[in-house]
Amino acid sequence: MRSQVLSLYKLLHRTSQKTFLGDAKALEAAQLRIRDEFNSNKDVSDPKALKKLLKTGQDVQLLLKTSVAQGIHKEDGRYSLRIHEHLLREDNAPFPCDKDKSNR
Repeated sequence: MRSQVLSLYKLLHRTSQKTFLGDAKALEAAQLRIRDEFNSNKDVSDPKALKKLLKTGQDVQLLLKTSVAQGIHKEDGRYSLRIHEHLLREDNAPFPCDKDKSNR
């Protein structure tokens, strides 16, 4: 179990480095949060609780990897998104209010 915890810890740090590439402030905040969460749970020894914490950490890692798009502020005042290969991209679905307008 200890090796799983250490592997997840390292994986979360690697994922945060890729997710917040070039954004020192966001990267530092993410890494601090990872350390704090692991430190606050370092004395957990119950196998069920450890399993639940590992699952939560894996879910967070997957969310960071696939759902967080980094916005980059450009000199002209615009923003661009840094899209990477793991980011989920889905078709846009119309909002209910958009459907109502198209039926008029």
